[in-house]
Amino acid sequence: DFWLSLHLMQTLTNKDKNNSTNDSTNCINHHLRLHIFTDTRWIIDYGNDLGYYMYNISSSNRGYRAADEIFMGMYRPNHHSINTVEYEYLCFFRWHLFRIVVDNWEDSHAPINRIITMDSDAIITTDAFTLYNNLYLSLDYNSENDFDLIVITPGAFHLWSVHGLRTYSDFIYSWYNASVDTVLANTKKVAGYLYGRLHFSDMQVRISLLHIFI
Repeated sequence: DFWLSLHLMQTLTNKDKNNSTNDSTNCINHHLRLHIFTDTRWIIDYGNDLGYYMYNISSSNRGYRAADEIFMGMYRPNHHSINTVEYEYLCFFRWHLFRIVVDNWEDSHAPINRIITMDSDAIITTDAFTLYNNLYLSLDYNSENDFDLIVITPGAFHLWSVHGLRTYSDFIYSWYNASVDTVLANTKKVAGYLYGRLHFSDMQVRISLLHIFI
């Protein structure tokens, strides 16, 4: 299962508007389900027409709104970033959105077993050969042992098990579900400084989580 923005959908699945593929032998087409989160109506309609999994995260959706309000109440007083509150908050909150999908997935015949997550800037900074090679490696990865998280490309490109994604979501929640002094103390242990200001992102939380996994 693959979560990414709308403008990357057709690039990776090669789907046209009648929901077919131009190349039936394309491995990516046969293995990836794309999940799109947006509050824009026309994108939702467009994605539905193409057969993608669309999630309306507008304020009218009570389920997402409730989760959003709870976590924002925890995050806002503990924001430590050169980015705006809204921008950096979304970087953290997206993992809870993914978790909501996993926890509410009802198709027992096609369960979610592993999740590929990739920031869109990975598309810009990674050459095409490496990008597609990493995708194929993710799809074909086999292990006799369970895994939680595999870092494919540092910073942006990850392969998760369902347990790993849930663990990460829980870890973020517990990080911010603490007193302001506790959050600040923990943040200073792993955060860096940019332009003389404390800067903390979800990537640094993942680094902390990896120490637990390891």
